[in-house]
Amino acid sequence: MWIRSGRRTLTALLSIFATFRVTSSGPVGTEAALASGPMLLAAVLCLGAGMMWWVGQSIEVQGSDRSASYIPSYSLEVHSADPKSNRDVTTVVMHTDRSAPIADLSLDSSVSIVLRAEQRVTGPVALRSFLLRNGTLRPWATSPAVSLAGTFSLRAPVMELPDLLPGQSELVFVLGRPQLLLHTSLEDVVRGQHPLPAGLQILRATLCIHAGSDSPADSGPSATD
Repeated sequence: MWIRSGRRTLTALLSIFATFRVTSSGPVGTEAALASGPMLLAAVLCLGAGMMWWVGQSIEVQGSDRSASYIPSYSLEVHSADPKSNRDVTTVVMHTDRSAPIADLSLDSSVSIVLRAEQRVTGPVALRSFLLRNGTLRPWATSPAVSLAGTFSLRAPVMELPDLLPGQSELVFVLGRPQLLLHTSLEDVVRGQHPLPAGLQILRATLCIHAGSDSPADSGPSATD
């Protein structure tokens, strides 16, 4: 609608400009052209303003679909802190749908999970979390905090997080605009049964959880050896 209206405006302005060109030709028309100089200048200015408005509206219409679903690329950070060894380990996963490097944790350690955008996110962004264990995919019932910049963070002892049992589990995070997440079969996308829609991102973190004394931190030499 905006483009058709802009075209009609430009057509009218061009007609006015052409009229001034015709009436300003010849000896008699010169005096008339000088007398109508301000009107001609106004018509030229209106023509320029109309062209700028039309181009601006065209760019807005063409870019609206992309801006509606686009979010910056995210990275995933998994920080683990073992109170016995006083050792902190950080695993960083960039924007990818591939399996992440394995992060070793013990049941009595704490874990911090951060999903950070490479630049500030404008507009709403949502996160859905899943847990994949022994071939079974289920929603992971956690509530990460979200900052004004669009960063999601979750910090808690491993034993207090749902379904994190000894063994290997994969956390899967899906990010996107709320409406896009709402109208997408996320479990089918995570399983690879449906293609990843434009505007959604998937990040994965594989956790290997050890029970107490089986922790890799306890298996190494002590500081006094």
